Amino acid sequence: MKFIFKAKNPGGDVRLEYSNKKKQHSVTAYHKKTGKMVGYAYFVQGPDHLSADDRDGDNASWVHPDHRGKGLANKMYDHVERKSKKQIIPAEHRSGAGDKFWDKRAKHLPEDHPAHEFL
Repeated sequence: MKFIFKAKNPGGDVRLEYSNKKKQHSVTAYHKKTGKMVGYAYFVQGPDHLSADDRDGDNASWVHPDHRGKGLANKMYDHVERKSKKQIIPAEHRSGAGDKFWDKRAKHLPEDHPAHEFL
């Protein structure tokens, strides 16, 4: 399943690819012109929501430094929520960068979004 959007990234468009295999959801962002990966996020499905999947200690999400601070991680999370029809909650254990991301993301989520219960 593919969804293409224009992001405020140096060099142009980003293409998102979503995957759902055995309750493991992921999204990968590719620079449309170069084809290089510029971001990813992995999630595991719970009964009512998705949460970050650290893949045995690896980061659950990552955005290339040249693309950070431009909304790409939010676009990836929004894309997974739309495709999976499940809302994403924060992981129980987050890095400092993860805390900053969720602090910013939470400000734009509806008041009834379950993520607020975990922040």
